[in-house]
Amino acid sequence: MAMKKFWPFFVIAWMLGCAPTEEPGPVDAGVEIDPRADDIPDNAYCEGVKEWNEDLAILEDLLLESVNEVRAQGGNCRSQGTHPPTHPLEMEPALRCAARVHSLDMDERQYFSHDSPTGETAWYRIAQAGFGSSPVGENIAMGSTTVEGVMAQWLNSDGHCANIFNSNYYYMGAGVYEGDIYRHIWTQTFGGNF
Repeated sequence: MAMKKFWPFFVIAWMLGCAPTEEPGPVDAGVEIDPRADDIPDNAYCEGVKEWNEDLAILEDLLLESVNEVRAQGGNCRSQGTHPPTHPLEMEPALRCAARVHSLDMDERQYFSHDSPTGETAWYRIAQAGFGSSPVGENIAMGSTTVEGVMAQWLNSDGHCANIFNSNYYYMGAGVYEGDIYRHIWTQTFGGNF
């Protein structure tokens, strides 16, 4: 019983390497966010995540804003080094699909890992969604209900922090899902330039 009460406050995060691979805050009142379904590729792999909770889609867009704010400032990722300010990322539809698919799958199958119980990796999901460039990377987290909270988790974890500041990335995807077991599940995907 005590463990069940502890879970919502337990911070778990994991980092996937971002090397190239051969494998496939308050919101400004003037900012309008449009979480349209056409922001997800029209392919069979992404079909199950085209319709998405609007509040969660807004969190995904706010996550991109927060990432770009910290990238503009640069940061210290301790064992992963100090990173100078770098260019902003753009939300990319295929990466967003891959992130949503993973967050949804982790909730439905009740696991927390970069690799699914049947062996699908981040590289596999990103390729299936239709993103065909490298390098790619992924951050995952659970528990936090806010962008500020999940960013604090990632920025306090050296590997996740390095993914966020990696200047080889030009695109990002985000998938936030609200489930029963893990509360909010966050997947953040990254991709290099085309």
